[in-house]
Amino acid sequence: MEFPRFNPRAAAALGGLAAALVLGATPAHAYKVNDQIELNAKLFADWSTGDNDDANDGFHLKRTYIEGRAHLAEGDTIRFTIDQKVEDGNVFVKYAYWQHPIGGGASIKVGQTHTPLLDFDESHFWGYRFVAPAFADRVKAETSSDIGAAVTGKAGDMVDYYVMVHNGEGYNHATDGQGYAVSGRVDVHTAGFHVGVFDHEEKTHGGVQDYDPSRQLVYAFYDSDLFRLGGEYLMADDGDAATVFDSGTGYNVQGRVKVPVGDDTWAFARYDSVDKKDTGTDETFTVVGVAVPLSKGVTVAPNVQITDPGTPGSETNTVYGVKSQFKF
Repeated sequence: MEFPRFNPRAAAALGGLAAALVLGATPAHAYKVNDQIELNAKLFADWSTGDNDDANDGFHLKRTYIEGRAHLAEGDTIRFTIDQKVEDGNVFVKYAYWQHPIGGGASIKVGQTHTPLLDFDESHFWGYRFVAPAFADRVKAETSSDIGAAVTGKAGDMVDYYVMVHNGEGYNHATDGQGYAVSGRVDVHTAGFHVGVFDHEEKTHGGVQDYDPSRQLVYAFYDSDLFRLGGEYLMADDGDAATVFDSGTGYNVQGRVKVPVGDDTWAFARYDSVDKKDTGTDETFTVVGVAVPLSKGVTVAPNVQITDPGTPGSETNTVYGVKSQFKF
């Protein structure tokens, strides 16, 4: 893997954009219609320039989310989230589910809801979805939302769990009615240390004969007020189908450290490596950056991302940019 040479033009542009964002940022606040109804929105926007791909150059509005939550009696919650991938114009329902507490620290979730791994990874481990998807999401090993039923909760003070029976196709895909997926995660934690396992087993994904995805992932990380550090190991096999993940393994290391600027500024770094046995490729991805909160609900992250496809004759692509998240 080649690290990028210093690019004065990119550095100057990054500085200028960051300054403009600092001057132009305005506070963001959640909006409550009443004691039951809550509305939220989130936008991912960026400016970037790439060494090898002109499509990276310019300003982009990557993703928009519009969300409503209704907090009902007996602790019930209904959530509805619309998601738009601005670049391809697709608008779809990302989440639409009912959640109900059943006692013992557990709840059931029914509808189109989070799958067990990715929301946890993005919220508690990686933490910078607006910069890049979480490891298993970025390599297309797992989907973040699907239609089904789940049980999630705690067992004592040290164990969290999430088990789900779902269609398997994932959000924004038609249900094929020919098979189901079962997936689950268990997280054991104490004094900032987390160790967890995830498993996904499925039959006839997308109605394709012999397309039987199996995913196993283990992770460990330590989280404190000053730094977070950890990694993941993935094993993926799609059975006998001719797919992009016929068989593969991968690992990820990532971390962040607090920067003494403002109240919640963090420098972060991450390295992904995935070896796909069927294609013989070993793809790597590196991202380094700093996340700076400008005001409530506004975060910007100057960063550099390096992708090496790992195929013969392919070129490493380096992208400089400023990723931004706006939410209320």
